[in-house]
Amino acid sequence: MATTTYLFGKNPLKEACISAKRTGVMPIEQLFLTKAAEADSSIMSLVQSNKLEYEVVTSSEIESHVGKGAVHQGVLALLNDKALY
Repeated sequence: MATTTYLFGKNPLKEACISAKRTGVMPIEQLFLTKAAEADSSIMSLVQSNKLEYEVVTSSEIESHVGKGAVHQGVLALLNDKALY
């Protein structure tokens, strides 16, 4: 059975990028940002330095994956499960 794994929030995004530099494998398959996250220079610095493509979505779209009330900070990443194991 296929599993979908997401990470959400600024710090998990940062840790995934650090891990990618250490292992040489980027675990992020797709990245979704809200307009507010797109305006955040620390997030965009990570996105640009790791050459990540992203799609702008609404908070509601992120919450449909991680649950209403999750502290996602406008960041949602779909992970490549093969890169995790």
